[in-house]
Amino acid sequence: MIVKSPPHLQSCTAKGQFLVVEDNPADAELIQVMLEGSYHNLADITLATTLQQATSLLNERKFDAILLDLHLPDSSGAATVSAVSKLNPNTAILVLTGTQDESIAVEALSSGAQDYLSKNEVSSTNFSRSIRYAQERKAIELKLKAALEETADRNQKLEQSAHHDFLTTLPNRAYFDSQARRTLFRAARTGSEVALIYFDINKFKEINDSLGHSTGDELLRQVAARAKTVVRSSDFIARLGGDEFVIIADITNHKNECYALVERVLSCFAEPFTVNTQEIFSSASVGVAFYPDAGTLETLIQRADLAMYEAKKNAGNVCFFTATMETTYARTMSIKSELSNAVTNREFGAEFQAYYPLEGKGNLCAEALARWTSPTLGKVGPNDFIPVVERSPVNNALTRRIVAQCGDLLAQAEQSNLKLDRININVSASQLIDRSFASYLLRWFTEDGIDPERICIEITEREMINNIDACKSHINLLRDKGVSIALDDFGSGYSSITHLLSLPIDSLKLDQMLVKDVQTNTRHQALNAGIAEMAHRLGMRVIAEGVETLEEYNTMKNLGYDYFQGWYFSRASSIETFLKEHLATRQQSNHRSN
Repeated sequence: MIVKSPPHLQSCTAKGQFLVVEDNPADAELIQVMLEGSYHNLADITLATTLQQATSLLNERKFDAILLDLHLPDSSGAATVSAVSKLNPNTAILVLTGTQDESIAVEALSSGAQDYLSKNEVSSTNFSRSIRYAQERKAIELKLKAALEETADRNQKLEQSAHHDFLTTLPNRAYFDSQARRTLFRAARTGSEVALIYFDINKFKEINDSLGHSTGDELLRQVAARAKTVVRSSDFIARLGGDEFVIIADITNHKNECYALVERVLSCFAEPFTVNTQEIFSSASVGVAFYPDAGTLETLIQRADLAMYEAKKNAGNVCFFTATMETTYARTMSIKSELSNAVTNREFGAEFQAYYPLEGKGNLCAEALARWTSPTLGKVGPNDFIPVVERSPVNNALTRRIVAQCGDLLAQAEQSNLKLDRININVSASQLIDRSFASYLLRWFTEDGIDPERICIEITEREMINNIDACKSHINLLRDKGVSIALDDFGSGYSSITHLLSLPIDSLKLDQMLVKDVQTNTRHQALNAGIAEMAHRLGMRVIAEGVETLEEYNTMKNLGYDYFQGWYFSRASSIETFLKEHLATRQQSNHRSN
């Protein structure tokens, strides 16, 4: 007995659940008979006579197949198939119709049916086969759909991975590059300007070293999260790598339109970051450059990067690129390109500047100063090439060359009976944090016949303070072998006095800005006297650098300084000139000071 209307159902021990949507009772009875014959009376058949009834049933339960008449009292044609397919997209649909129009069949299949059967040609054999084919096609469709969705999801994840930074989820360098080029292209067409804002986290390496990389990673995530909230929808922010971030921003006609964005970037660091209940106070250095002042993306990035490091070097927060910086940058790039050849061709050398003890309280000492005469660039000043060398692979090669020449000076001084106590060699923090460098240095001393007690290593106050923990163990190794340590440029404003309690150093070299015109500057006199007293109480020698006049020398002597270095006494010179000028030893220096 066919159920004529829902929700009344006919049920038995069912092998298959079928919904028959048919308004003609005779056709409905025929379909039931063929279903029961095909499934040996193990078919649970539910009848609906309208699309509305079918919709109600499909909202309540699932079916294994739907046998659908195309022409119902409340719906007709492909719209009927589409409506039923949307309600139950995972179920096979077999369309039954009294017409033999193939276009209707094609339309039905395009709308979501899996098979089509004319009522005029139906038989038990082709009826059961059509149901089976419809179910198989639907199963294939579902598998194909799942595979396509899986592929699309995988492609989306691959694209996300290729274009975004895994740690912060910000766009990465590759994505930034493509987006930035589109931004510059658009700006070129419209005649507008673009600002590139490049920033990093100050002292991020110290945070990683002292608190661990997991803490550093979490800080990066939090910085990125805050930065995303301060950019406009038209801006594009990315993480380039490490702790470096970049924002490219469309502006219209005035560069000062980017000032507000720069202020918002800085505001991200106004409040401390909390990582594992620990508060971390941090700040940023920001560099800004503009298009079309920079004609290409590469130049724009270089300028903003350079401005950022200028801000960091000057202990400021923000620096805007200038033409002077561009000249400096071009010079730096030329120097960088010549470094390898300079080492190979032994273009680097050393000159030596003496520093003198207080009368009767020690022997002559000297500082080795790196010099470079390039066939291409001419004489390159140390202020130009030293910062580049310190960030390049040739750093140790230069130091090796200086050590060899120190060995030459010590040997020739001994042969000439010149009492030369010690030679100071400048090294960088990047060398001292390398666990191999101290071993290299000691080996070079052995190879050149240098007693380590005749060498003093100089490192600037700024570099020492920024790398104190990483440097300390290697400095202690050198000191255990007799090498002494000097903190150079002391008083330039980068350290706390309390650091001196833990620093393994033997000498303070006073920054020359505290020596200049000291005889007339009473505040400098008071500060210098305090530094000398403090150093002596800590067992350190104090050296006044940049002494250029007799008045400066007399004042620093009266303030308690132990050694004096500067043009008043002598300038840096070659080994030959140094020996010639100082063979008269200390009497000559004493005579001059009087």
